[in-house]
Amino acid sequence: TQDLRDDHPISISYEEALLKTPDDFRDPQTIAPLKLFNDRIECPTCHDVHSDQYSPFLRMPNAQSILCLTCHVK
Repeated sequence: TQDLRDDHPISISYEEALLKTPDDFRDPQTIAPLKLFNDRIECPTCHDVHSDQYSPFLRMPNAQSILCLTCHVK
């Protein structure tokens, strides 16, 4: 299916995730160029539907998981 919520969660409070597992997330002040929406991780945090420069519509390259590691420590 196209419903990715089971393995690709969205609408998560970054602050809550940081409080629950502080060793797993970076300080939200350091995650630019990614953007939170009302403190939440939403689809456009990682994806830009207007540009496929970094397929699949990512905001930045993800070689060696660099996009993921912008927020996640591991």
